[in-house]
Amino acid sequence: MAALRTAVELAKRLNARMLLVHADEPSGSLRSDPLRIDELSQKRYAHQFQKIISASRGDEVITEKIVITGNPVKVILDQAKHQKSDLIVIGTQGRRGMKRLMLGSVAEAVVRRASCPVFTVRTQVRDPFNLTNGTRRSPPGSSTG
Repeated sequence: MAALRTAVELAKRLNARMLLVHADEPSGSLRSDPLRIDELSQKRYAHQFQKIISASRGDEVITEKIVITGNPVKVILDQAKHQKSDLIVIGTQGRRGMKRLMLGSVAEAVVRRASCPVFTVRTQVRDPFNLTNGTRRSPPGSSTG
């Protein structure tokens, strides 16, 4: 959710449009029927997407929502290329060490292979632009008055 809020805020500030992509990895018996998976995924995520978009106040900048079944790295990179994206904003868990080696990192693979800039957001960041109290966070090292 932190990545989505950050992406929405960036899009608003830059007067940009946003494509929201969710890649759903198939599991079990559904792997054999990709069309069925996409239908189920679309239905499953449609309501969740609308709740998330409303909560992020992204209604005016999110112009398209896509749920695709497949490898998340491949899906994100393919969609970025197809849509001629200028920027990818992606959430990251910030795992280190053995956990990262064992689980891998979608964000890291996207950063390494993307043809456009990638902005990563730690999922623990609640308010990256300090919007809740109406003030903006100053860049590090700047004087505040």
